Amino acid sequence: MEYKVFVEESKDGGQFFIELGEKRAVLDFVKKGNEVYVTHTYTPSEFRGKGIAAKLMEALISYCEKNNMKIYPICSYAVSFFEKNTELKRMLSEDYLKEKDNR
Repeated sequence: MEYKVFVEESKDGGQFFIELGEKRAVLDFVKKGNEVYVTHTYTPSEFRGKGIAAKLMEALISYCEKNNMKIYPICSYAVSFFEKNTELKRMLSEDYLKEKDNR
């Protein structure tokens, strides 16, 4: 099934989302300077395991590439996504990488 990703944003942040009938999968973010902090992702339980959250992350990455922004993953899904997709390390903020190295 093809999922269409939508975005609602303001100058301070926003949300990427996919409509799933009466429900919605979401990725919430906050913008600070040239960084995007991924604060929350959620996929309704009956839709998990179908790559929906990954689609939201891909939309965020594309958004950040177009806007010359870096990503600071906070929520556990976003952290795990970047741990599994090490080739995307270039998208991570320097502050995140420094803090991660100091853990």
